[in-house]
Amino acid sequence: MGFRTALCLCALLAAACSSDPVQEELRGPLAPDHHPMAAGPYASADQVPVPEAPVFQPRQPERRQLSNGVTVLLMPDRSRPLIELELRLRAGSYSDPAGREGAAEMVAALLREGGSERWPGDLLDEELAFRGAEIGFRVQPRATVGRLECLSEDFESALGMFSDVLRRPRFPDAELERLRARMQSEVAQRDDDPGQAATREALRAFYGAEDPRVRRQELASLRAIGRADLAAFHAERFGCRQALVAVFGDFEVAGMLALLEASFGDWAPQPATPVPVPTEAPAPQERRGGLPPRDDVNNAQGRLLLEGVRRHHPDNPALELGGHALGGGGLRHRMDSRIRSQRRR
Repeated sequence: MGFRTALCLCALLAAACSSDPVQEELRGPLAPDHHPMAAGPYASADQVPVPEAPVFQPRQPERRQLSNGVTVLLMPDRSRPLIELELRLRAGSYSDPAGREGAAEMVAALLREGGSERWPGDLLDEELAFRGAEIGFRVQPRATVGRLECLSEDFESALGMFSDVLRRPRFPDAELERLRARMQSEVAQRDDDPGQAATREALRAFYGAEDPRVRRQELASLRAIGRADLAAFHAERFGCRQALVAVFGDFEVAGMLALLEASFGDWAPQPATPVPVPTEAPAPQERRGGLPPRDDVNNAQGRLLLEGVRRHHPDNPALELGGHALGGGGLRHRMDSRIRSQRRR
């Protein structure tokens, strides 16, 4: 580096570090570090009056029904030019056929990834990206949930795509094999987390391995699922019976009802009914289970399960709070905190 270059750099550095007299004048003198608080009309914070909070009255959606019985919940909001739609069907992972565990998840994923004859997956990706819209489906234990989000000006066309892939999916073989490989990889890695593995096996021992609440995907069950199985599951489990559509955003009620009627009004009811889920544990002879010992972890996991109460029982909130305090809150719950503090002494 030359002498002149070094001299210029030093000059620039000195200019950057120097104070600006104009800014100093605008800021004024610096305040002391400990400025005493001015005396107020109250001697303590407890005397400060707290205004009463207004009564919160949440908005309630308008409840309507399509000609085929689909329940519709509408909540217009003209503050943003967006519309969000959610559809729920009574077809979840509890409905997986025996030996085909994972079918419901595959159907939900391939609705979006595989698309339909009119809207195959690649074309659907391009069209949604161009419009800044989103379409997705996910499976829950008792339901399949579809979601659509887009600009209000694009809603009619986006709803057509959503309805077409929902009602007329094609389940392409290439997408099916990619999805199968991904799900098999997840099954192969599910015991990597000792805590999750212990909870899963404890529930299976408690309810019984064939109970729909604890049935799990296996490599064999995923290999057994073919395109025909997915098409049959869709034909039997997807329909208008007990379907629910909720729409929120920038729309008028009459116009939205007309669009939904045009998209779903001719949807026939599905032949199958929801799978009944037991409300109690079956009490098998031996409620005990475990996993093989592992050398790659430095702790042990144990689970103790007892029969509790239903979610809608009046004592459920108190039991949830007690469980959180005693053990459900992770490393910060009361029992663990007390044990750790006593061990430090």
